[in-house]
Order: sequence, then C-alpha cells, then structure tokens
Amino acid sequence: MSDDDMSDSDEYLTNSEGEDGLDEGEDCVEDVVMHDLETDEADDTGVVDDKGNLTYGRRFQKDRWQLKHLPYYEDIIEEADDHFCRIKEGLANSILLREIKPSFTVWLKELETYFNQYGYRFTKQDHIYLVKLAYSILECENLEYRLIKNAAIILAVLGKRRELLNYKDVTLDWRVLYKVYDTVVNKHEEDYGKIIYPKGLKQSLEYCARSIRQFFPPTALYEITEELKQHMCIFENTVTFATNTLVYFAPFNFDAEDHKIARTTEWFDEIWNLAKQLETRSDFPIKLLQLFARLTRESPFVIDWRSKEEYLFTRLMTALSLGVTSENISLGDASTSMIEAIAQIIIFSLDGTNKISLQHIIKFFRTIESYFHPSNCGSHTEHLMTVLEKFSSSMCSRLYREKVGVKSSFQPFPDDKKMTDEVLEGFVNIFIKPCKFAAYSKSKSTLVVPTIKSLTFICPGIMIPTVIDMVYQGLETITEPHRLTQSLSLLHAIIIPLVRDTYEPDSKKVRLKITAIPYDQPKETSFRLFAIELMNALINVIDMNDMQKTAHAFNALCNFFTLIPIIDCSEAIYHHKNLTEDEKLLCQASANFETMICNLFDKLTSLVESMGNQTLTGEGGGQGEVMTRRAHKLNIEEQLTRKGLSCIFQALLGNCSKDFNEMIIRKLFDFIQSCMFNNKAAALILKDLITVCVRYNCDFAFPMFFKHLYKMTTIHLTKEILSEDEPDATFTWYFSQLISCINSAQGKMVLKHSKEIEELIEIILQFKSPLMHPRIGEFITGVVSRLCLINLDNSSISYFSREKPLDEELPIRNWAKPLNKDKVSTKFYVPSNEEITFAEHLFNHYCVPLVETLKNPKELKDREMVKNLTFISAFLEGTAFRLPYITGKRITIDKSYINPSLPDHVCSPKSMKNITLPDGGSVRLYLLDIIVNLIDYILDHHEDNTRAITKIASILNFIIFSRGMFKNLTDNYEQSYEISRKMLNDPIRGRKMDLETIHHDYMFLLHLKRVQLRSCESFTKHHWKAIRAAWRMTLSTYTNTRCEAQTIISNALTIYNESAKFLIDDVLKYVDVKAKHEQLKGALHNILTGKRFSILMRQNWDMLNKMIPKLIMCQSTTRESITSVLDDIQSFLTDNFETFNIRYTVPDSIVKYAENLYVKYDGCIHYPKHPKPTDDEISMAKIREEENNCKKEKLYYQLWDSLCNFVTDSTLHWRHREVSFSTMSLLLRKDMKVPEKAVHLLFKQIISDEAYSREEALNSIQSWLFITWPKTKDKEYIIETENGKKLTMGYRKDNEFLLVADNINMYTTEKWNNSRCFKYLNIGYYGWPKNNCAFAPPLEQLYHNMKFKDFSEIDQSVITTLRDPNYIKKFIEIYVHEEKKGDRIRESVYTLFITLFAKYNILFFDAWKVAIEELLENKESGHQRLAAEFFIGPIDTWSLWTFEKVEHVWKWMEPLLYKTIINMNSENQIHWFTAISIMCNKGDPRFIKCIIDLTIKAASIPSETNFHNNAKIAATYYAIYSCSWKAPSQWNKLSKICFAYLENSYQSVRDRITDVFSTTASYSLESMPKDPEVDKQFEALNHKEILKMLSKECYSQLEKNVYVNIHGLQPLNKLAISPSSSNCPSRNESYGNLQISPEEKRALQYFKVLVDFVATTAHNNELGLSIEIINTIPILAHYENDCDEDLAESCHTALLMNIARGYVNEETCLHFLSVIKKSIESCFLWKAKVSLFKVLQVNIFSNIFVYARHTEQVYEIILPLLLSDRIEICNTAAESLTGFVMCGYLEVTDRLLKTFYSWASSTSSQQRHAGVLALSSVVLAYPYNVPKIMPDILMHLARMVGDEQHISRTVKKTFSEFKRTHWDNWVEHKQCFSENQLLVLNDLLVSPTYYV
Repeated sequence: MSDDDMSDSDEYLTNSEGEDGLDEGEDCVEDVVMHDLETDEADDTGVVDDKGNLTYGRRFQKDRWQLKHLPYYEDIIEEADDHFCRIKEGLANSILLREIKPSFTVWLKELETYFNQYGYRFTKQDHIYLVKLAYSILECENLEYRLIKNAAIILAVLGKRRELLNYKDVTLDWRVLYKVYDTVVNKHEEDYGKIIYPKGLKQSLEYCARSIRQFFPPTALYEITEELKQHMCIFENTVTFATNTLVYFAPFNFDAEDHKIARTTEWFDEIWNLAKQLETRSDFPIKLLQLFARLTRESPFVIDWRSKEEYLFTRLMTALSLGVTSENISLGDASTSMIEAIAQIIIFSLDGTNKISLQHIIKFFRTIESYFHPSNCGSHTEHLMTVLEKFSSSMCSRLYREKVGVKSSFQPFPDDKKMTDEVLEGFVNIFIKPCKFAAYSKSKSTLVVPTIKSLTFICPGIMIPTVIDMVYQGLETITEPHRLTQSLSLLHAIIIPLVRDTYEPDSKKVRLKITAIPYDQPKETSFRLFAIELMNALINVIDMNDMQKTAHAFNALCNFFTLIPIIDCSEAIYHHKNLTEDEKLLCQASANFETMICNLFDKLTSLVESMGNQTLTGEGGGQGEVMTRRAHKLNIEEQLTRKGLSCIFQALLGNCSKDFNEMIIRKLFDFIQSCMFNNKAAALILKDLITVCVRYNCDFAFPMFFKHLYKMTTIHLTKEILSEDEPDATFTWYFSQLISCINSAQGKMVLKHSKEIEELIEIILQFKSPLMHPRIGEFITGVVSRLCLINLDNSSISYFSREKPLDEELPIRNWAKPLNKDKVSTKFYVPSNEEITFAEHLFNHYCVPLVETLKNPKELKDREMVKNLTFISAFLEGTAFRLPYITGKRITIDKSYINPSLPDHVCSPKSMKNITLPDGGSVRLYLLDIIVNLIDYILDHHEDNTRAITKIASILNFIIFSRGMFKNLTDNYEQSYEISRKMLNDPIRGRKMDLETIHHDYMFLLHLKRVQLRSCESFTKHHWKAIRAAWRMTLSTYTNTRCEAQTIISNALTIYNESAKFLIDDVLKYVDVKAKHEQLKGALHNILTGKRFSILMRQNWDMLNKMIPKLIMCQSTTRESITSVLDDIQSFLTDNFETFNIRYTVPDSIVKYAENLYVKYDGCIHYPKHPKPTDDEISMAKIREEENNCKKEKLYYQLWDSLCNFVTDSTLHWRHREVSFSTMSLLLRKDMKVPEKAVHLLFKQIISDEAYSREEALNSIQSWLFITWPKTKDKEYIIETENGKKLTMGYRKDNEFLLVADNINMYTTEKWNNSRCFKYLNIGYYGWPKNNCAFAPPLEQLYHNMKFKDFSEIDQSVITTLRDPNYIKKFIEIYVHEEKKGDRIRESVYTLFITLFAKYNILFFDAWKVAIEELLENKESGHQRLAAEFFIGPIDTWSLWTFEKVEHVWKWMEPLLYKTIINMNSENQIHWFTAISIMCNKGDPRFIKCIIDLTIKAASIPSETNFHNNAKIAATYYAIYSCSWKAPSQWNKLSKICFAYLENSYQSVRDRITDVFSTTASYSLESMPKDPEVDKQFEALNHKEILKMLSKECYSQLEKNVYVNIHGLQPLNKLAISPSSSNCPSRNESYGNLQISPEEKRALQYFKVLVDFVATTAHNNELGLSIEIINTIPILAHYENDCDEDLAESCHTALLMNIARGYVNEETCLHFLSVIKKSIESCFLWKAKVSLFKVLQVNIFSNIFVYARHTEQVYEIILPLLLSDRIEICNTAAESLTGFVMCGYLEVTDRLLKTFYSWASSTSSQQRHAGVLALSSVVLAYPYNVPKIMPDILMHLARMVGDEQHISRTVKKTFSEFKRTHWDNWVEHKQCFSENQLLVLNDLLVSPTYYV
C-alpha cells in the first residue's frame, strides 16, 4: 500500500543505475550473461573527486563518472553528500525512534533515489552497514511483509554489483532469507487466510537471493543442498521448490580453493543424478540445467563436461521440435530455455586452444543444417533461430569475460583454456551456411540479425565479406525483393565491425575476399572501403513505393553517418607521408562524399515532393487545415519517412565537416524557399528538418531560416487575418516553420532577435481565431523555453565544432571512434542571466496582464477566458524550469520525530537566475492564488465552460508539479537511447567501445531524469490549497472536468503521502447517497484515484474506519453508474489489500545495525547531520510505539464492530451485507483474535440464501478455523542411520518404517496412540528435516482430543450450532443443490469439514450421521458430492486423534464407503475418485491404510460389468497414487489384481490397467542402488517384470505368426532377400478372414495392454530404452499394420512417438541395431519392414551422437533393403539413405559409390533399380550445393533415363527434384559442371516447347 510502497522499485530493479545497471532477462529466472552485468572496466582505475578530477585510490564504491559533465556538477556533489548523510540518519532513526513504518520505507525510497542518481557513491564500510541493516529486517519476526519486500528490493540493489562486495567483505547467513522464502512459498498462510501478502513478494525475494548470494560463504552450497534434500522427492511437487531454491540461492562464484570447501564437484554429481531422475517423470528439469549453466559461467572449468557433451547435444536435438521421416515425426517438445542453458554450458566449457573441441558442435549443426533452408520453414524454424542466437551470444559473453579477466565479477578463465583465433574461426565457419539459409527465411528470421552481429564481432574477416556478398546479390536481384530486404536487415549487424575494420599485416586471422562484385580488392587493405560503396548503393535503394526496403536503407544510412565522419580527406595524401595503402584508398574515396550528399539530398527532397503532391482525403483540403487541425493522421509509410529523414539529417549534420554541414543547410533552405505543400506529412517533415539544422548549427542556420521565415510571416500577417475565424493558409505555413526554427534555437540567438520576436508576440496575441491559439501558444512556449531551459548543445558537440586541419588530424582514423573518458566533453547550453531576464520581461509584460484579467472573471467572455488561459499555460510551460518550486513549512497530521529529507533536487547551477514577479514575489504562488479563486468562480457560475476548466487544470498541474519537461519526454528519450545503445554496442569489448554520441545522449537523459525528481518532503499549505481546489473540481457535473482534476489528485497522492490524510475527510463528505449524483460519483472516483497510491490503499486504520462504513452505506443506491464504481472499488480493495501490522515492537536485534550508521570510522565521508538520539528520546519512542499499537488495535476492533452492525441491521440492502462480509475476509489475520459476534454471524451466513455473501462467509469461517487451528505438538525423533553413510535417494532401511506394510497393524489402541505421524509425503525420501521433529503420538495431542467442556465459550457455541438438526438440515438443503461449473468436488466445502474436524474432533460427528446416510441413499450427483465432501473431513486429521475416536468414525464409514465404491454410477464416480484421492493424500499414508485396504478389497472381487470393474480399479488407483512413493507393496498387490481383469475387458478397463502398470513401474527406481536391508515386499514391480508377465501371456500365441524365431536366425547375406510375404499367413491378407481362436483372442487382450504399457514406459525410463522394450519392436511393427485400426494406431504411437524417440546408450544402441536387422531379415510383411526402418531412422536422429560410432551396422541394414523385391521397401531405404547422408551421419565414400555404380550397371533389373535409387539418394542428399561427386552421378543417371519404366521414372523424378532445389542458385551451381555436362543437363531439365 502506498504509505510505504516501493512497488515501483520492482521495475527499478532491472535498471536502477541507468547505464551501469544490470540487464536482467524477461523470464527473471537467471542472470543474463552479457557484458552489462560486468563492471565498467575504466571505472576501476580511479574515482572522480569533488572537483570533477579523476584521482586514484577509491573513496567510493562506484562513483558515476558521467556526472562531472553536467553543468551543475559541484552542486550535485554537495547535494549527494548531504542527501546520503540524511539517508543514513533517517534509516538509523527509523529504527532507534521506533518509526519503522512508514519512515523506514520512506528512507529506503530515498536510498533508491540516491542509487538512481549517483550509483554506489558511498564508502565500502557504509555499503557493508547498509547490507547488514537491510538484511536484519528479514530476521524480524512478525514484521509485515510489505517492509520485508522493500528490504529485499534494496538488498537486491545493494548486491547487484558483484565486484564491489563479496562474502569475504560481508558474510550473510543464507538461512535468514531462506526462512522467509520457505514461509512465503511453502507454509500456505495466504491460502489458509491467515495473512494477505503484497503482490510480487515471492519474485522480490527470489531476485534478492540472486543478487546477494555472493555474500553466502562456500559452505553454504553444501548446507543449502542438505536443507533441501527433504524436499527432493521426485514424485512430489516439493522437488520444484527445491530446484527453484537452488537456482536462486546456490552460490558458485568461488575460486578453486573455495570450491574445494564448497565441495562443488561432489555437489554437481549429486544434483546431476537428481536431474536425470526428474527427466523421466516430468519435462526435463530445465531449471536445473539453468543452474548448471550458471555454475559453468560463474566458475568455468570447475566441472568437466566432456563426458556429458553427447548427452547434452542429444537433449538439444530433442528441444528443437524437428520432424523426421515423411510423416514428420517430431523428435521432442521445443524448449527455448533448454536451448539457452545447453548453449551456455557448451560454450563456456569449450577448450579454446583445441579445435577438436568443436567436433560436437560441427556434428550437431551438420545434422540440422538442411532444416534452416527457407523451403523447410515450419514450427521448428523459430527454435533453430534461437539455437544460432544463443550459441553466438554465449560465445560473445565468454570472449568478453576473457578480455575483462581479473576485473570480472566472476572467476577468470584459465589461460590455457582461452579461445584462440583458430578455434574462433572454426566456430564461426560452422554458422555461415545455417545463417545464410536462415537469413532468407520468410518467417521467424528476427533472430538472424543478432546472430550475424555476434559472429561478425567474433570473426569480422569471415563475416563481413559474407554479408556484403549477400547484400550485393540482393541489390542485383529483380525477381526476389525479399532477398534484398533480408540482406539489408543483415547490414545493420556488420556496420560497426565494418567501419572499424583494420588490416593487420602480421595477423594470421582469416580474411575472405568479397566475390559478389567485380572488384579487385588490393592486398593489405581493410574492408572499410566497402562502407563508402554501400552508402552510395543504399541511396539508390530509397523508393517511396517500397517502404520496407526504404526503412532498412534509412536505418543503415543513419548508422553509417553516425559512425563515419563525412569529411573530404582527399587532400590528406599530400599532408601525410606515413599513410598506409588502405588509408590512401579511403582518402581518395572520400572525395566522392560531396556527390553522395547531393544525390542523397535530391533523393530525399524528391521523396518529400512526391508526398507533398498527394491529395488529402476527407473534409477540407486547405493548407490552413493541414497545419492547424489534427484530423488527418499519418499512415505508417508517412511515419517511417518522417522518422527516417529526421534521423538521417541528425546523423549527417552531427558528423560531417563544416563545409558539408553548411552546404546541406543551404540546400534545404533553398528547397524550403521554393515549395509549399498541401500535405501534413510533407509539412511535418520540413519542420523536422528545419529543427535539425538549427539544432546542429545554430549560429549558421538560425539567422538564415529566421530571417526568411520572419519576413514571410510578417508579410502575410495582416489586420484582416487577425480578425478572421479561419487562419490564412500561407501565413500558417510560414508561421509553423518559424515555430520549428525557434524550438531548437539557442537562447542567445533568440535574445539576439528579441526585438523582432517581441514585436511578433505583440501582434499574434491579438488573433481572434481559436484555431490559431494553440499554435501561438506553441510559439510562445518555444521562445520562452529556449531562454530558460538547459539543453544539450548539439552545435558544440558536432564533429565540425572540433574539426581540425587535415595535417593535424586524419578523420578516417576516427571512424566509429570509441569514447575516451578522459577527453570526452559533453557540453550543455546553459542560458545566461540576460536570456532569463528577457524571458522574465516577456512573462511580466505579456503573461501577467493576462493573469490579472482572471481576477475579474465576470468581465470575461468564455471564449476570451479560454484564449487567455491558453496563452498563460504557454508562458508557464516555457518558464517553469526557472520558477522555483513552492516551498514553506511542511504540514503534517501525524507528527514525525525524524528529520526530513531534501526539500528539492538540484537540476541547474545555483548561479542561474530565477524568474520572479516585478515585486520579487513567487510566480507559482501568485498564479496559485488567482487560479484557485478562478476555480471557485467557474464551478459556481460557469461549470459548463469545460474548455476553460481543462486549461485551468493544466495550469494548476504545472504550478504544483512541473519544471517544464514532461515525464513522457524523458521516457521517450530513454527508449530511444536504449535502442541506439543496443544497436551500436560491442558485445565483446563492452562499454569502453561505446560511441561519444551514445555518451552525449546518456548525459542529456541524466539531466532529464534529474528535472523529473520531486521531493516528498515539501508538502505545504500551498500544496494543500491547490489539491483542495482540484478536489472541488472532481465533484463537477461534467466528466471532462472530473477527469482533469483527478489527474492532479493522482499526482499529489503519488508524490505526497500526507495528502491522503488531508483529503479523506473532504472526500467522505460526499460519499453519501444523499449527495448529488455527480458529486457522489466524483467522490468515489477520488477514493480510487491513484490506484496503488489511492486513499483506498492507505495502510491506516483510522482512514479505513472512516472510509469503509461510508462505502458500505452507499451500496443502497440503484444508479448503475454509481454501483459500477462501487464494484470497482470493492474489487480493487479485495485484489490489492495486504495484511499490515497492528501491534509491532522493533526488536533489539536490529538496533545495533541501525547504530552502525552513526559510527564515525576511519575514512568516513558521510556522517549523519544530527547527533544520535539520546536514551531519553529512545525511551519516549518506545512509549509512543506502545501507544500507537494500542490505538491501532482499538481501531481494528472498531472496524469489526461497524461491519457486524451492518450485517445485523435488517433494514439495509443485501449489497450492504455482501460488501461487509467481503471486507470481513480481509480483516482476518493470525495475530489478532476475531470478535465472537463476528464468528456467530459468519456461521449463520454460511447457510444463508444469499449466494455471494454465503461464499465469502464460508471462506472466512475456514480462515478463522485455520487461524484458531489447535496447536499440534511436535516431538523430536531419532532416525537410525549408519554413521557417516551418505543417504541416497529412494528406499532405505532408515525410511522403511514410513512405508505402508501389510504385516504391520496400525489399528490397535496401543499401536495407533503411540505412533508418530509425519506431515509431508516428501519427508524421508532423500533426507530428513534438520530439526528431526514429527507430530507427537495422538496420546500427547491434547488440543486435538479435547472434550466439549475444555473448549472456550465461543467454540462451545459453534459446536452446539453444528449439532443443531435444523442447522444441519438447512446446510444440506443449500449445499446439495448449489452447483459449480463442472459440478466437481468443491474445495471450499470439504475444506470446511476438514477444519471443523481438525478443531472439534468428533464432538459434532454423531449429529450428522443420519443426514449423511440419507445423502448416500440418494444417487443424485449433488447428494453424493456433499457426502463425499463430508467423508474427507474426519480422515484428513484423524492421525492426531486417539484410537477410540478413529475407531468410532471408521466403524460407521467403512460399510458406507465400501457400498458406495461397489455401486457408484458414472455420474458420481468423479466425486468419489476425487474424495478418495484427497483422503489418502496425507503425509503419512500408514494412517489411512484402512482406506487402501478397503479399495483393494473391493477391487479384488470382479463385478458383472466392465464399468464397475473399471470404477473399483480406479478408486484403488487413486487411493494408492495419493500415497506417492510410500506404498510400493500396495502397487504390487493392485497390479496382480489387474491381471485377472485382462482376459475379458473393454478398452476403458485396459486403459486403467495400463495406468496401474505404468505407475507401479515408475516407483521401481531401477537406476538407483538398492538397499539390501529393505524388506522385499517394498520392491515395486519394474517394467521388465511387468513386460515379462504380459509377454508370457501373449507372445506364445502371437509371435509364431510374426517371426521365424529371430533369436535363432543366422545372419543373412547382405544382399539376400527376406522371405516373401506369400509364404506365411497374415491377418491383413490371407489370414484376415480366418476365425480367431479363443487363445489368440485372449493373447490379443494382453497384447493391447502391453502396447500401451510400452508406449507409456519407453520414453519415461530413467535409463533410456531397455533391452526388454527394444525386444518388443518387431511384434509392434507387425501389428502396426494390423486390420484392427485401434491396435494398429496404438502400435504406431508406441513405436514412432515413444520407442523411436527414446534414448539409447552404447549397449542398447547395438542391441537396437541387432533387433532391427534381424527383424527386417525375418519378418513376413513388407509393411512391417517399412515400419521397422522408420523406427530406426527416428531413433538414429534422436541419438545421432551415440550412433555415430556404428555407421557400418546401419549400412548393413540399409543396403540389402535397396535390393528388395518390394518397391515400397526400396523407396523407404532410399529415403533414409538420403536423410542420413544429408545430415552428415553417413559418408559417401568412393567404395560405396563404386558399389552403387556396379549395381546400376548390372544386368539384373532389380539390382539396376537399386543402384539408381542409391545414386539418386546421394543426389537428393545435397539439395543446396553441388559436391564434386555429383556431376558424375548425374551423368550416369542421365544415361539411364531410357531404361525400364520404373527406373526411368526414378531418374526423371531425381532430375526434377535436382532442378527444383538448385535453380535458385543455378548461376553459382553451374560452375561445377563442364560444358558437355551442362548440355546434357539442359536437355533433361529444360522442358521442350512446341509451336503449332
């Protein structure tokens, strides 16, 4: 809430320091490893002293050196020191004087402002003190979470610069933050209604952990992991919390010695195993991958990834969603996060000195290369682009880290691992071909540009020629404009490396030649010459008819002009004798600059002319309308043209010689003199160009333009024009251009022409036309603002202003020259006092008389008043910068004993003159008095003059808040700056290579931000006067008036916290149904105005007590507009309310950290301005603290009383009760007792007929029951483990007692009453809680077994109510018929029963039994649902009851539940399944074993119908499944029961049985070591055993028809033909009509379950595909082609979507190949062979790095199939061969080609066809290039075009496909063929044309 709200800081976290800030990713999961994260290298060498000089020896942590360039630097430094002293004092006194709220957060906000303005401008010791103080806030018990969130935000900022502090400077206990995080995430207090957290709390804590984990010591890594092991149960959602916590908390930034202490290697092995386990039970644990990536980034080469690279690339392959085979089978689900994490791991673990380390990357990209081609665009394209971008950006990040070295905040790379040029060139070469393909993709190509940019910076010698070739090829194309557009977009990526390129004679770096143009590039020259050529080419690209292409040209030209000084250096060759050949060529080429500029200017002006000749559509067409009305909006093409021309002119004029600068200005002047357009776009473009010219050369351009425009304006300014209602078109044209000339002029030029300007103002103020008044106001604002505002002096920082003779400086050596911090000079234009005096004169002479007329508003007509207000607003806007803010004595309602912060922030030199009235009075106060009086008059007499009120509101807003520069201007400028900086940055060398122009933009942005700063401490009576006047306007009859005024109110509430307390009483006067409609509506909007900062959101009990009753009383209104606002208010309150403290005492534990800020240590620079509070002052503060606590508690219960009175008042409307109950739910909190009266009312309301309030009451009752939940006694337990033995995941002897066992009877008095219960299912699986506490046995749980007489009076009353038969009857009537969407079990109802039984045990149970039995007799859904909800209640908490209570309940429930399970119908089964699942979902399933036994008992007895069988199995399944890993023996028992149902079951039963088998197998944990001491009954059946049982029942009947005993076959000859399908029966062919025997039918039932089980298990086995699963492939392939369509589809899914995509290791890979080979050789159906081959193809692609060592075995499978007698098999083999060769898996050797040629030359038609298919496969495997072997293959195929029909058809199809894939680049490809070969190809490829 707003009194101490730092929610804006959430956004600030990502950019708190402007240029020096962190740049966190959008997903906020992990740090972005870019250079922005690192320190600015140049800052570490020294700091800026108070005089702006660079000195050595750091005084401050990190001073912002850019501040020294501001014109008021000395004043800033003085203010900064003063500000930080006040901050230290304020933070300390907030604790010491017990004003932690709101003062502490107010001072945290001040610290936030300090960071934003000055960075880390404080000493290291102060930094440490601040960290400790903020962290101590997290240690405070019962502190409201808003303060915790704010402290976390500031901690995140304090820890962001990792290089400034680490754990060696300040060590923090990670447990403090973890405890808070664990409470917020795991305790579910908000879900239980105990508290309402502030929004974004969890995210703030996570960000805080990421930022301060460098303060955790090395031992923290092991300690955190040990703490989290109790949550690392792979079957429970708690593992998500564990992985998230590791991601945020785990520290890795240690040196080698510290990593030994942290045991990082051991830790990695353990978490890697966890990741492998998680992989099979959910999506691959991407967050753990990100964790490993961060470890690899922060501490390179601590982990050796070489043994895991194949696995990582295999995972990466599946993350791309690639399609394989003609069916486009996807290899896996796409994941961008996984791609990024794996890319970082691979790149940061790459051995930079060994090119062999690139082999896996080469192999990977060779495999997926063809998918990049534009013709293969699909769902995978975006992910492929992401791969390119992530690999290239990760390499840039690594290179940056290597260059930064020891200055990096992370661990440096070892010297012997750093990247060498050879490896980098190899790396870049991998990407060239994919990038070329991706660049021309017609979709999803946005990531190509950043990829190309990164690669170009890595190896410019390779990438620059590559891209330039692509650009020139695009320029030459006519038929494919898309190629030009895409290639031009790539040009942006190489501009900076291109203009910075240098030739290094001794360098061994590769430098390619540019081949696209016939240009013989001289040796020993750089590529920079092509920059000039490209600029000339881009000018010709500009085309009004193709704005997409033109926009790219504009962007590229703008960048070129920004980077390259446009100066004719051709004479330099005569002045410099030491020029290199490259420099000579560049100097000669620069002689063409003048021609280039002329061509560009002609092109741009012709573009403007073409726009100016267009005719406007719509009403009106005169030029006056164009320039004064805003009806016509620019279309997208016009906007692009306007923006592009402006940017080009700015870049060109700011970076060219004086001669060129003046030449361009003269050309523009001549053009403007000769034209006048009837088009708004053309007019605006010319205005922009005039502005640019004046801005960048004011001394030359302004006199020229002003003289002409002033002359033409005055010529057309006649007396007749002044009196006309419609403006003259010609006058408007010149006057508008004059405004643009003035708006960018320097004040000295305005002062120089002051006489003419003043004369013009004198005249134009007489204009009658309302259409001209805004234009005149714009002129006035422009004149006055140029005399008052501090602006960037573009004329002084332009290149020509520092231009030197050619013999002194050679401009071509300054291309893209990086910033030199020591020499850069940013100049601001600071108006002189003479200029301000002239502005003051204009204000007093023209504005003051206008203001004076407002003193007598009665004498003014409405139109005249609007005119005067328009001009006053214009003067005020222009002079606001030199009008001091209103100051005075601060007024408050609540007295504070802490000294205030700064009253204002410096944004100008103190020597600058301020504007005052003639008598020296304050202009703002003068205007305020008159405007407030005018508001009173207008509202009383002319409320309908809304135009005047709009102007008045604007003026009032200016008076209070504005310095003349609006926030939207700052935001737009900042956005533009960020775009420019990112576009022109160097991703490898970092910020030290930034351009000067970027620095100048940043400096002006700093100035703009300072102008926007406002102090919240300066709230005076004058501010209150203005705000109250605005409040009066909010009560107006007119909507526009109310909206304008509410903007002022919103600003006031945002800046001044006190304003809400002053406003509330006035606002609430009109929150009354008796008030006028508009007044009530305005008052209600005032309550909501400001949203988070509104009056409604103030954390003040006094204000809530005033406001809530008033709002409730307004609910009786029937006006829809009022009720709509009331609903908005209630919704906003409900959605944004937070629990805030009532009673809180500042603990002594944090006082010492506050006192640290008063310590005056050696080197202390900032010491609090006032002495530390005395003991007496502190004692008085404690008394005040207690008084405030008591006052707030009283107000809290006062509000409860008000709400209860509303509820009990029968005369009020139902809406009153609805809002009252809704508000009650917000007041519930764990630290305060709920009034008894309210409890009674809530219980009464839950059986009310009012649905909404009933629901609110139901939720509130649950919250109250949770808050008053009986205290559960915990007791320490001892786990018997072997000393020193490390716990492993899974079943162990020490956790065996937690498992559900049949041999242990819990249901005896002694056993039950003395058993300890564990709260969570995850406990014990991997670790035990450190406190070793569980629930004490039931006998010791006194609070859970209380008798009626032991309860309090209110509880006895509640129990009595629950026993009341009438209450029970009414409850059942209501909740039986209450329906929810989907008609499912209602959480609110069963939670109510859970909480009631938890608190009152069985004291009301007997009273409900009869009613529940009646519900169970009724089979309607509502009755069954309510009964199921009731059953959940007692079972949830009976583990804490004594056995007698449990026995009493179970004896009643058991027969009812059993009967229900046996007889449930389809309508009710979902209710009972859900209920059983909830009942059994307890932390210790031993206590609900009776329910499991009951369901197993029911499932053991078969029913007559499959539906009931399915229902019983499902009920048992849900019961056991809820027990998670703690019931393996029950799973075994259920699995064995299920086998009995298989013989005569329907699909639904088989599906359910498959679920049972799959789940049972998932608990077998085959990859984990088994503890031999664990009882054998707890070994769950694994998938091998289940497969064995299923196959035993079906293989004997089915396998004989599928195989010829494949296990006994001898290997066949490679060229042998498999048995003919005619030799054996098949259900699809000859066998299809035969009667199926009962044995086979029974076997098929088992087989269908086996198929589904394999489909479920194959891809989810933690060890990958097992041998047993692989052995099922042949039979699945056979039945994939079965006549039973459902069975065939199931087999297809199991094969291609599961088994084929499964992972194989070295052993299973060989077995996979063996099974496929033997099966193909022996199976009967040719379709089965095709299926088998598709499985092989998909599996090889999924595991290509494993199969890479077994290509010979693959050849042995493929080649025989090419010789098959079935054409379908041959084609499939050929298709696979094409794919394998295309991806680089198989290599086409001479030996292989010889074999193919011999086949093709055979006399056997079958072998000849095989040879043609094989050769065609080789041709098709190279669709986008022509290898050396291809011409000969094509010629051989050409000779066979006249062969037999099937051979000829294959040849023709091959040539047709060859033409299709190679035609785009045929000019290049045909160079690979001889003339004779081309003649042959032309005969085959070119279709003949016949003429009749």
